[in-house]
Amino acid sequence: MSSRAAVFAARRWYPPAERACRDQLREMLSGTEELLPRELPRAPVGGLAPHAGWVYSGKTAAAVFRALGERVRPQAIVFFGSVHVPGVDAPTIWDGGAWETPIGPMEVARDLVEAILARCPDVVADEEPHREEHSVEVQLPFARHYWPDAGVAVLMVPPDERAPGVGRAAARAVRELGLSAIGVGSTDMTHYGPRYGFTPKGVGAEAHRWVTEENDRRMIERIAALDSAGVLAESRERHNACSAGAIAAVLAFASELGARRGTLLHYTTSHDARPAGPPVDFVGYSGFVFA
Repeated sequence: MSSRAAVFAARRWYPPAERACRDQLREMLSGTEELLPRELPRAPVGGLAPHAGWVYSGKTAAAVFRALGERVRPQAIVFFGSVHVPGVDAPTIWDGGAWETPIGPMEVARDLVEAILARCPDVVADEEPHREEHSVEVQLPFARHYWPDAGVAVLMVPPDERAPGVGRAAARAVRELGLSAIGVGSTDMTHYGPRYGFTPKGVGAEAHRWVTEENDRRMIERIAALDSAGVLAESRERHNACSAGAIAAVLAFASELGARRGTLLHYTTSHDARPAGPPVDFVGYSGFVFA
């Protein structure tokens, strides 16, 4: 059974060598102290993290995994990823072997994968689309750091009306198997600028303000309310998430397992993370936990 190689580490989205990867993880995680919630009303059952290269969105992702890692010890993690590769028309689960990371593999939770497939006829098993999809791969070293013995189930979820059902089916599979599990979804937010073909406010400081204070804020409010349907509609109308399917799925997963609200831990943009002159082309990033 084939494993999934860490192809985006090899492409330098994050460090490909074990020691460098561990060092950067520790550095990012230690820098999130001020972002952690003092308390949550209950143990979190999931989170949402961005998926750019770590130099841009790593701190935001680190806040999510630290908040989860200090509060829960799951036996399994269900990852709801984006669909950046062409030709993926259905929710697709990886049914191959382990996912490799520079700091060690994450083993596939085989029983959970089979249970999701049995519960949700919309989900298909196919390894190939996952081999060039980065949205979950860049999360896995954080998961391996906190939960090296947890199994994983990894899905790619298109942004359509099937997404909430995928999340609910995964949560019910978790419950039927008697697993302690969390769900982690991944999205980036507004992709703004000529590079992305989206410039309703031109370029510069006013465009950046509009993205951060208005366009992304609308999506943040829907995520915090665990509004799966609202997320899908909002993304279609305002282009403020690249992975609305993954968001809708993880919100439905978290709601099914008892979450009542999402807590925003961190928001930033690629321009804030690495400013280089006036803002022209930039992407928003947010990190949540659900409890």
